[in-house]
Amino acid sequence: MSPGPALNASQIKENLGTRLFGAEVLVFDAVGSTNDLAKNHIGRGEGLILIADSQTQGKGRSGRSWHSPGGLGIHLSALLKPPAAHPAPLTLMAGVAGISALKAFAAQASFKPFLKWPNDILTHRGKLAGILCEWAEPGWLVIGIGINVNHRPADFPPALAGRATSLQMETGEPADRVRLIRSLIVHLDREYQTWRLEGTAGLAKRWSAHTAMFGKKITLRRGDSLFQGTAERLDEHGRLVVRMAAGETIAFDGGEVTLAP
Repeated sequence: MSPGPALNASQIKENLGTRLFGAEVLVFDAVGSTNDLAKNHIGRGEGLILIADSQTQGKGRSGRSWHSPGGLGIHLSALLKPPAAHPAPLTLMAGVAGISALKAFAAQASFKPFLKWPNDILTHRGKLAGILCEWAEPGWLVIGIGINVNHRPADFPPALAGRATSLQMETGEPADRVRLIRSLIVHLDREYQTWRLEGTAGLAKRWSAHTAMFGKKITLRRGDSLFQGTAERLDEHGRLVVRMAAGETIAFDGGEVTLAP
């Protein structure tokens, strides 16, 4: 697919009406990684949004890469100095913001994205978006969000065939990336302020309203250990509660989840 219209910082931040996120927006043509770039911009303050049209070293979890061609997707990082000492709740927060923006943008009945704990947005076709939170200097957090927007199947490398999807592949229509970015920033701001007021228990309830994984068999990898069981719920700390085969439950605060076919 040919590249979409260029991203424009002024258009993105115009009349956003947010309290924190988006007061300053920086847009770049091509960068290595927006998360890495954000770590070098801490001096510009909390709420800074950095967006790249493409990334040459886009980052996923566990050292994996994020496919980031120009003109097709959203590659965004936000700077935050949160009161919490652990990024897990803010990964969930970014997931709720991301899926809320996508659902608001594309309300077709056939478009049914869902959250997979802790950091993915999926459909039945594959991964639509991913989140990577990383600590920068002490107290500073970078929230990275990648969304596949106007990709067609041929735009993904062979290794992602059948595993990745895009907003256009789901809805059949190309999407305006600027409008979606604006919606994402507004929802990030709203979810962050709500989390500050209500805490992680409220966030866990909102996250749970957007998932389809509860009651499903999963495999959870944590380090070199594998755990198999049934995903039951999130607890008030945002941990994934899994019922193991022997009947006991374990609450995980991190790990890599694979859904059973």
